[in-house]
Amino acid sequence: MSASLVGSSSATATTTLTVIEHADKSTDVDLGKPGYSRGDLSVFHNKISDETDTTIIGSDQGVCTVVSTKHIRGSASASPST
Repeated sequence: MSASLVGSSSATATTTLTVIEHADKSTDVDLGKPGYSRGDLSVFHNKISDETDTTIIGSDQGVCTVVSTKHIRGSASASPST
């Protein structure tokens, strides 16, 4: 995963920060119906690298809650990482 952040303290100044996240540390929590379904959680904690992917500059963490599986690619049993 790659993300860019754009911040501005005035109408004329813009700064872009590009970082890379390797989403390799996540845990899926099956709370809804059995299998991937509404109400399930994906809990993650990953390292963040600079734009060259050579230096670790931080980490992120969070929780994603499944609110719909209507637009998931693959089968109905697909996990969030697919």
